[in-house]
Amino acid sequence: MMSRFWPMFRKEFVQMRRDRLTLGIMIGIPVVQLLLFGYAIQTDVRNLATVVLDQSRTPESRDVIAAFQNTGNFRIVAHVDDRPALDRAIARGDAQAGIIVPYDYPRRLGRGTTATLQVIVDAGDPLASQAAISAAAGVAQVRNLAILSHATGRASVPVEVRVRPRYNPGLRSPNYIVPGLVGVILTITMVLITAMAIVRERERGTLEQLIVTPITKTELMLGKIAPYVGVGLIQMTAVLALGRFVFDVPLTGNVLLLYTIALIFVVASLALGLFISTLVRTQQQAMQVSFFFVLPNILLSGFMFPRQAMPEVFQWMGLLLPLTHFLKVLRGILLKGVGLEALWQEVLVLAGFAALMIVLSVRRFRKTLPRHADPIRLAFLPPRERSLDLGEEILRSQHLRMRERDDAGRHTRQLTGAEIGEGVARQHQAETLDELPAARAIRLGQDERELVAAIAGHEVRRADFALHHRADLGEHPVPRLLAQPLVDVPQPVDVEDHDREAQ
Repeated sequence: MMSRFWPMFRKEFVQMRRDRLTLGIMIGIPVVQLLLFGYAIQTDVRNLATVVLDQSRTPESRDVIAAFQNTGNFRIVAHVDDRPALDRAIARGDAQAGIIVPYDYPRRLGRGTTATLQVIVDAGDPLASQAAISAAAGVAQVRNLAILSHATGRASVPVEVRVRPRYNPGLRSPNYIVPGLVGVILTITMVLITAMAIVRERERGTLEQLIVTPITKTELMLGKIAPYVGVGLIQMTAVLALGRFVFDVPLTGNVLLLYTIALIFVVASLALGLFISTLVRTQQQAMQVSFFFVLPNILLSGFMFPRQAMPEVFQWMGLLLPLTHFLKVLRGILLKGVGLEALWQEVLVLAGFAALMIVLSVRRFRKTLPRHADPIRLAFLPPRERSLDLGEEILRSQHLRMRERDDAGRHTRQLTGAEIGEGVARQHQAETLDELPAARAIRLGQDERELVAAIAGHEVRRADFALHHRADLGEHPVPRLLAQPLVDVPQPVDVEDHDREAQ
């Protein structure tokens, strides 16, 4: 197996090395994507643009407004004089929140009654509005505790809840986003690369050359995947290095374990792309199907949104995606420092998914040309460069029509492809290559008798007839145009005896 696998691996590697632009894009684009998304995607919403309507204009009102601003969630951008102006600012999008301090706010505080403040939040963005609501509730809680403690004369509160955030004490978004970006970028690039592998060979016309080689389907699929495994690991290394030195993402776990599991995930993603390539016929279809798979990976894997907040049916759907399990591996090793004892289930799922995709890709791929392949091109290929189904027609009437004319050029009629070689085609049956002695010498037909070719003599006669017949079409008028009458038409004449020559 290895003696036939390495030539396939070398062929794919050479092809990848020749396309240096694509190779540079595969390495460079993940780096650019990480820099863009690492800075742009933030889960902790802060500095919401806020307008203030301070109807009291007292030290107490200014004090509570400063308390809102000190949380970091509110950024005061303007002060307005009336309620309609505040509403217009929020409606136009100039502000996402508004704070209203009523006239009687200091008077109610002095009397010991409940003083009210109103915070208006633009809930069109649920994430931003939830952050604003939580910050406003926190301001109110702190102010209430301070007032109650002062009123009762107690220096401490009766109950105190101490929260200790682990693995990400500063609640930094890059610590959560960057590991997820590693998996998302690998998924996008690896699936897209191999999704176009088979269809690219088909569109370039080189699939026939792969079909007639003695390599098995399994070796061909693995040869398509193998060179890009290294590309995936290089991408991962570049992204992790940027995450560590640019975004200060911790790396607390075993790096060797991370790369081992990442290798399985890369193979799974490449195998998925290869399976997609066996389903489609064009590169455009391959790209569309790939993006159809990529979007659920982003939405259902837990990269952006917590899976616990999804309906249960979508949580089960998310478990079918390899990215869901790889994200757990990444965040577990990078942030928590866990080992294989906590991740063995994810490893088994990824390995099973990779094996399943490879098996499905091998079973879907057929080492035969499709029936709708170009019959003219197939007819002129050498016999050992074709693999045809038993009923495959080389020349079809809708693809080949020829003109037949006699030497004098007076009679003309059309010949269809079905008529070419008629009678000859019915005399021969297709044979598997492993039944031919020459095929055994070159070790063809070893993949379960799947390489099928017609009898060489039959095919050569059909192709030879088609070529020569077309060539003769242009040669028939030539003698008629070049030949000049040298003598008149013979006529009987009378010859006297004395004029005759002696014999």
